[in-house]
Amino acid sequence: MSFSHALGLKTTAEGIESIDVLNMLLGLGRDTGQGYFFCKPKPASEIRRYLVTTQARRSDGSAAVA
Repeated sequence: MSFSHALGLKTTAEGIESIDVLNMLLGLGRDTGQGYFFCKPKPASEIRRYLVTTQARRSDGSAAVA
């Protein structure tokens, strides 16, 4: 990751399925991540509602699920 950061690039970890994996990757310097730990795949028809709900949670100070 230091190579990508030296180039000014951000890194994304895929397949994060548990808090333990998330913590390990954060310790390694990953910038972002995705996986079942954050959210299981959803049909396109549910995405708008999910994003609105998640944003509302963030703006009121509660924990974000995304």
